[in-house]
Amino acid sequence: GLSIKDRQTASAFMRELAAAERLVRFCFFRGCARGILFETIRQQCRRARRTLLGHGTGENRSEAKVMVIPENIFADIPHQLDAEKFEVLLQQPGVRIERIVSTGQCSPHDFWYDQDEDEWVMVLQGRGVLEFEDGAQVVLQQGDYLFIPAHQKHRVQETSAEQPTVWLALFFPA
Repeated sequence: GLSIKDRQTASAFMRELAAAERLVRFCFFRGCARGILFETIRQQCRRARRTLLGHGTGENRSEAKVMVIPENIFADIPHQLDAEKFEVLLQQPGVRIERIVSTGQCSPHDFWYDQDEDEWVMVLQGRGVLEFEDGAQVVLQQGDYLFIPAHQKHRVQETSAEQPTVWLALFFPA
């Protein structure tokens, strides 16, 4: 069978997958994004579980090996940046997840994001203000999230300078 270390690694992997599924369900049942993204992520989680446990892969449980190195979304957050820092955490067909760190930056006054993808964004730390082309402004603080449809022109009006603002953004087909 699996060694104690392999079992601990597998157990941690399963907890992370379960937590990710709970977060995705929470977000999508609140109507903040489209069901197709939820279905894609759910299927990926199921495939990962089957691979880990050796179901449907031709492997038995004792041969299933997964190398999991956990990472922390709050690790290595710079406190001063010349420009926002964009990091791709996961990219798969149909979905991209980014961590964005801002330290007081904002978009230029004549600049608008006009993306081909839908975006779901959450502020994990700090504060940000998004402005939309129609003049509407949305203040996002820790824990707040927002769905932005493709081609909804928007810009970052401001971010907190007192502490870094950490954004989690999911991009997926419109």
